[in-house]
Order: sequence, then C-alpha cells, then structure tokens
Amino acid sequence: MVSELQQREILRLSNEASQKLSRECLEMALFKLMAEKGFEKISISEIVELAGVSRNAFYRNYGTKEALLDGLANTIARKLREALPDGMNADAVSYSRFFEVAAQNADAFHILLRVRYPLAARVSGEGKDYVQTAWEGAFFNIAIQWYKNGMKETPAEMGELCEKLLARHCTGAGDRGEMPKSS
Repeated sequence: MVSELQQREILRLSNEASQKLSRECLEMALFKLMAEKGFEKISISEIVELAGVSRNAFYRNYGTKEALLDGLANTIARKLREALPDGMNADAVSYSRFFEVAAQNADAFHILLRVRYPLAARVSGEGKDYVQTAWEGAFFNIAIQWYKNGMKETPAEMGELCEKLLARHCTGAGDRGEMPKSS
C-alpha cells in the first residue's frame, strides 16, 4: 500500500519529468525552426505547435523566445564545456575530444554562430585571469574558424594543431595572469 506522502512524491517526480520533457521538446522545436528561418521570424505559436506542448507549458518553462534560445544554448554549451580541454596545458587528445563533440553538434554550432550567440562565454564561465581569458579566446576562435572553413581537418588534426599553437611558454608574472609591473 502506498502512503499519501509516497503518492505525492510520485506526482512531484512526474511533474518534474513532464517539465523536463516539455523543455526538451521546446528546445528541439526551436532548433528545427532555426534551421529553416531566422530566429526573429519564429513565433511562439510555431514553436509550441511543433513541440506538441501548450502555450502554458512554454510560458511556465521559458516565458520568452529569448529565454528558450538561452536554454538551447546552455544545453549545447554544457556538452561543449564537458569536452573542453582542462586548462592551458592540454594535450592533443584533450583538444581532439572537444572537436569531436563540436563536429557531432555542428548544426547547433552553426545556428548559434548565425545568431551571434556568445557561446564562448557560456562554455567557459567567469572569473578567470588574463592568461586564461587569452587562451580561451584563442581556442574558441580556432574552433570557430575550423567550423567556418568546413571542418576539413579531423578532430585529431585539430587537437595536434591546438597543442602546438596554444602551448604555454610564459613564465613569471604572465603565468599568473597579472599585469606586468611598470618600471
């Protein structure tokens, strides 16, 4: 026999699962629509119809198209963040993993670049020193250029390239991301 407390827990989990499913459907619908036309031309009605959810579900989860775009970008950014090389001394294999994930999500990468979404900021986070910021900027610009060039090089080739280009050769104050002392 299931107690009332257990029944409420089951319902709560069902509601959470339902909301998660609604968010996933809404994100996929926006993704599909953005592959066909510009973000600004997409209506909320189109999104909910394609997602198969109610307008109430849309507003309960996102509120605006921009918030939905943020949700989609965060989903993509999370995948890329998990594959991001661990720091500036990464090896070719670490860099390759990132390019594999980027290649697997090329359509999403394309859409976010098309709307000029600040993906690098979503992937890398905040509160870094200057050296870390420079490394991330260089790395993301290499990834974007690779994509724009048609991803001709394999992820392994890009990993080797990044290892060579982004290897740290700094010492002293620059290593810690501090400003050089004036004389």
